[in-house]
Amino acid sequence: MRNNTLFLYVLFLLISEMSSAQVGICTSNPEASAVLDVYFTDKGFLMPHLTTVQRDAISSPTTELLIYNTNTSIFYFYDLRWKDFITGLVLPINGGIGIVNSNGSTLALPGACATIITTTGLTDVTLPRSGTLYGTETGSTTSVQIQNSLTDETGTGKLVFSDSATFTGIPLAPTAAIGTNTTQLATIAFVLANSDNFNSVNATEEIETNINTAVVIPGMLLTPVAGTYLVMFNGQYSIPSSYTSRSVNTAQGKLDLKTAYDQLIIVPTTNTIHAPSFGSGEILIAGVYAIGAAASVAGTLTLNAQGNPNAGLF
Repeated sequence: MRNNTLFLYVLFLLISEMSSAQVGICTSNPEASAVLDVYFTDKGFLMPHLTTVQRDAISSPTTELLIYNTNTSIFYFYDLRWKDFITGLVLPINGGIGIVNSNGSTLALPGACATIITTTGLTDVTLPRSGTLYGTETGSTTSVQIQNSLTDETGTGKLVFSDSATFTGIPLAPTAAIGTNTTQLATIAFVLANSDNFNSVNATEEIETNINTAVVIPGMLLTPVAGTYLVMFNGQYSIPSSYTSRSVNTAQGKLDLKTAYDQLIIVPTTNTIHAPSFGSGEILIAGVYAIGAAASVAGTLTLNAQGNPNAGLF
């Protein structure tokens, strides 16, 4: 009878434990939300220790299976594959609070592959203006450089990352040293007004003539200052041979002008001290005169070739 009573008592305890669906170790009052409550103040919970080979030898591991890998010294859980607790979990960033880092700690992202930040939300990933990203290696991007390079170029409030960004403001002339192979922004503004020898003349209409006399071209009036100029025409011309000794066109004219220029430029200078003003009863002999300003003629100027039929003055 005594044995029967003991059996019924043990059976009652087992039924009570099964009905509560909770197990408490070293505690008589397990947490209501926990199926297992282990209570110790001087000991910890030791998870099964396996090597990588032993872990991979587990047959059909169930989801949420936990082990400690002694080769990597990292906890792993199974979810379609073995994932570690460092790279296999999503960081709990909720409610705009972010990851609190008040002690200057390091967030390690191990692995041979690059780390990619993605979002499945409806809003963009936001980087604060300063104190966000910077590199510590030589030549890397610093936080100040990132702050200055990430700008709202489109005016929409969003950053645009592009290898062909649009720059606004004053166009700047290149200041890179000779031999620099990179594209650089300059620091000195390029202004056309700073060049005294740059002028532009636009003709107001096309000119066509069949006579061999001089033709005035509208829009070609220009009073230049002293200096050297390059004159170019953006139009074309053609003179038939019936009006000249040979057919003349734009291409031939360019060759003729270059030939004449090449011949004139090699003639040595014969006078380097003459004033820019000519005339006033002066008798000028053939030669090449170099003056420091725009030439002018006042009064009477007599040209004396001294009997040379090929003499010239320029």
